[in-house]
Amino acid sequence: MMPLLTVALAMAASLNIAGTQNGTGSPRPSLPYILGIVKEVAPDAVTLDVGGNAVTFAIDKATRVIQRGRKRSLPYRGPERPRTIRDFVKTGDRAQVSYLQFEDKLLAVELRVAPGK
Repeated sequence: MMPLLTVALAMAASLNIAGTQNGTGSPRPSLPYILGIVKEVAPDAVTLDVGGNAVTFAIDKATRVIQRGRKRSLPYRGPERPRTIRDFVKTGDRAQVSYLQFEDKLLAVELRVAPGK
C-alpha cells in the first residue's frame, strides 16, 4: 500500500502546483487534491483511477460533495432519508478530491464531481 500512497502523493503535489499556478486550483488551496475518474463507490470510500493507478479515499459525514451544475454543495446526510455517497457519485464520473492524510489513509474533505460521458 505504501508505494501506491507515495505515487498518489507525488501526483497530487504535481497536480496541485500546476492547478494553482494557472488560477484553476482547488477551492481549498491549502489542501492537496487529485483528479481522476471514479472507479468504485462504497458506503465509506471512493476509488479513483488516476493515470492507471487506483487511489482510495475514505469518506465520512463531514465530506463535502459538490456536483457540477448545482449552485450549492450536496450534504452527505439528509433529513428525509439517510443518503449515501452513491446518491451523488457514480462510476465513470470525473472527480477532484481534496484530502487530508491521516495515518495510512487518505480522507476526502471535498469531492467535486462532473458526470461522466
